[in-house]
Amino acid sequence: MNLDFCAEETQFREQVRAFLCRDLPAQLSAKVLGLKRLTRETSSAARILHSAVAGGPSWPKEFGGTGWSSIEQHIFDEECRPRRRAAIISSARAMSVP
Repeated sequence: MNLDFCAEETQFREQVRAFLCRDLPAQLSAKVLGLKRLTRETSSAARILHSAVAGGPSWPKEFGGTGWSSIEQHIFDEECRPRRRAAIISSARAMSVP
């Protein structure tokens, strides 16, 4: 059994990593990780995240989601951890439906 990621999944990981380092404001991550209230100053940062991934990572594209596979969702969650980038609360994301 080969459990290595394929080339497309590895490329997806690099795209997620680049997004988290380049586009996701550290201020937003700090607030989420610190369980702080998101205020108007962070709402624009939250929109960046929402437009990129949080609109429904587990939803199909036809319902406004990303259409990510389970592996892509796992890669996204996995990449958020080492960078202390709390992008989305996974349980809330998984329980939400379109």
